Amino acid sequence: MLNIAACSDNTHRASKLRIAVASNFQVPMSALIEEYKLQNPDVNISVSSASSGVLLAQIKRGAPFELFFSADSERPQILAQELDLIGRVHTYAIGQLVLWAPEMTEITIESVAKLDRKFAIAQPELAPYGLATKQVLEKSGVWESTQANIAFGNNVTQVEHFIRTGAVSAGFLSLAQVMHSNVDMRHVWVIPPEDYDPIEQKVILLNQEKNKNQSESFLNFVLSEPGQTIIKRLGYAVVARGDNER
Repeated sequence: MLNIAACSDNTHRASKLRIAVASNFQVPMSALIEEYKLQNPDVNISVSSASSGVLLAQIKRGAPFELFFSADSERPQILAQELDLIGRVHTYAIGQLVLWAPEMTEITIESVAKLDRKFAIAQPELAPYGLATKQVLEKSGVWESTQANIAFGNNVTQVEHFIRTGAVSAGFLSLAQVMHSNVDMRHVWVIPPEDYDPIEQKVILLNQEKNKNQSESFLNFVLSEPGQTIIKRLGYAVVARGDNER
């Protein structure tokens, strides 16, 4: 869990804004909060990070988040239907999938599939980047044949940990992660986006009335041109202005 908080100089501190964010988006979220606090120094924000599936389960069990930044579009839309929050779902980023193999320079799906050592992917049932990876492997015809060589992580953060510790030879994760980590891009293959369904990342404004103004203010900043510029700089594609009202 990542906790970021800013305390008000006033004696009466503002109530805490609680944000749930998918693991792949931790770094951009930190940058967005830092920029937002320049104009809102008294804001008090707590961020919880996990896979989108885990966060959805927590929200369904009553976790008191005001905003849920998922790594997919499906889970926020599920909540919108179940909680009657239609109109509160917005696209904030488009994820980009990469394959990172620190000991390889000529990287293809086929070359990784032939390795004797394991490679890592996020759980397809829990993490949108895992589902995208499964689609890529299926399209290449190696999904079934590589099952014994796959190490499954709960999310892309765990996939990155597997690679860094040498537990696996390669792994599928987000472009934003390798950009933030100053990885040698000669060992990274940005997978063509046509090889998997778009990783359209959506956020939902949940029904926590006491922080309504604060949560709407932060969400508006994320969707604004300055917010989207930060997101794009950190490894994501962004939607055209106006197209995120979905």
